[in-house]
Amino acid sequence: MPARPLPVNAIRLDVPTLKQRHKSNFLPRNTYLKPDTKTLKDFKSFGSGSVSLAPRYAPGIALIELRNAEKKNAMSPKMMVDLTRAVGDLETLCKDTEDEKEGSDLVGVVLCGEGGDLCSGFDLSSTPPTKAFHPSFSTQMSTLMHQTLHRLRRLPLITLASISGHAIGGGAELALSCDYRLISPHTRLKFVQIGMGVTPGWGGGVYLQSHLRHGKVLEILGTGRSLGAEELRRLELAEVVDGEKICVREAGVEFLRKFTHDAQGNLRPAHVVREMKRLVSAASGVGTEEEWEMLEKERESFVRLWGQWANRQAVEKFVGTGKGERNNL
Repeated sequence: MPARPLPVNAIRLDVPTLKQRHKSNFLPRNTYLKPDTKTLKDFKSFGSGSVSLAPRYAPGIALIELRNAEKKNAMSPKMMVDLTRAVGDLETLCKDTEDEKEGSDLVGVVLCGEGGDLCSGFDLSSTPPTKAFHPSFSTQMSTLMHQTLHRLRRLPLITLASISGHAIGGGAELALSCDYRLISPHTRLKFVQIGMGVTPGWGGGVYLQSHLRHGKVLEILGTGRSLGAEELRRLELAEVVDGEKICVREAGVEFLRKFTHDAQGNLRPAHVVREMKRLVSAASGVGTEEEWEMLEKERESFVRLWGQWANRQAVEKFVGTGKGERNNL
């Protein structure tokens, strides 16, 4: 005898509210994503430069800018703390509340560097060698940057790295943490870590793997060769801005406008766009706990090599040579 269907009024669907889904799935609540207080206090006293956040740079779009142009925006420990705080502010703006609309129109973020270069990695001159090569320092730095960029990837916002200059070492890792990269015809991206005796430690090894096949990733990381704009476009790692005099930063804002506005110029419902970002991220594994587990493995490799003879020799060889990117990692 076939089972009798339940009456409609007997079926109870416990569908979580939008607020509950956002809180439980994609805004950091896990302890592993909470920055260590001691690290933040320690790092903020080392190095120069800054990271600024303009949460209303354009309608629906925020702007994060790395400011250390004299060193091609190399990241000092102080700047890492600034970046962590900027991402935390964006998390706050993305939280949906019933009694306020703060951040309700926010859809995208442009990440850029002062002067055009995105970043040339870790500023080796920002930290005394006795501090930089202490066993705990590599763990602190890699953990903080993994947490910060993982939180950036977990945001329900469409992220774009805007690069008119170069992204070197850790800068390449920053670029790959974003959903999109918009570059000039002269931009180059380069993983210099192999030449510095270490592996990526800010997430680049994991993020690159999500874009390319295994052999290609191994070739790029294992040789440390430079990737030019045409190759980056061919590999679908970046969109190239046509024209010599176009401001890539503003081109990045214009690129994100297709997500903030419809074809008639009307603002799209931001909460729908953010929900679409959540869906695609979950389906592709971006910002998930599984991705974090891979980052932990990357960190183990980085920490194991940091401060060992190959890394020390490379640092001693290049620090103070005035060779730009080679002073950084």
